[in-house]
Amino acid sequence: MVMGTACFGLAAVTATVNDVDAVISSVDYRLAPENHGSVLVEDCYAALLWVSGHSSKLGLDKKCLMVAGVSAGGGLAAGTALLARDRKGPAACAQLLLCPMLNDRLNTQHCNSRARAVSIQLGADTLGRVSPGEKTGTDSVSSLWESGIRADFNIWGGGCHIFDLFEAPTALGAMSSRTRGEWINKTVS
Repeated sequence: MVMGTACFGLAAVTATVNDVDAVISSVDYRLAPENHGSVLVEDCYAALLWVSGHSSKLGLDKKCLMVAGVSAGGGLAAGTALLARDRKGPAACAQLLLCPMLNDRLNTQHCNSRARAVSIQLGADTLGRVSPGEKTGTDSVSSLWESGIRADFNIWGGGCHIFDLFEAPTALGAMSSRTRGEWINKTVS
């Protein structure tokens, strides 16, 4: 919720969804700090309800709805899927969470580490491992696996937070994008 727009990150998935004849619906949710708590997730859930309710007019298969988000939007996508589950709403066939921020408190041991703070200040660890969401991401996917839920998970060594969404492509960004595209194709096929 610090930066970005409703269109941020769309270029990263547009080519992939065109390959599988999919539709992207991007939510322009209300923003913090004026809005807080569950308001942002409620906006995303309302969009999911709208897309599901209009799926026949949009030419969509309700069974192939996927929620996705980048950074804070990844947390909103995960929250939307949980809200849909709890309210018995439209089920997402998958969640595509890119660098998701899943813990708004940043109170993990990793985030509170004195050594981490010193290394960031001194520049010893400036790329790839300073993402505050890395540890919560690994914890979340581990929890899914322990519950018997299938989840694909990638950590890209040398890539900073949202590295593969920058305008200037890198070899690592291209590899990440290709892997994401293959996953989307496999998931919706």
